[in-house]
Amino acid sequence: MSTRHILLGLLATGPSHGYDLKRRHDERFPQARPLAYGQVYTTLQRLV
Repeated sequence: MSTRHILLGLLATGPSHGYDLKRRHDERFPQARPLAYGQVYTTLQRLV
């Protein structure tokens, strides 16, 4: 699953900022590689 789709899924529950999205991703998908903050914010910018 792409980072874009994961972030959109996390945002579907309500507004959130990048730090919280990264934390929730890393908690929900512990087997996946942790997201870098730069990756989160870059992906969010592309979604706008």
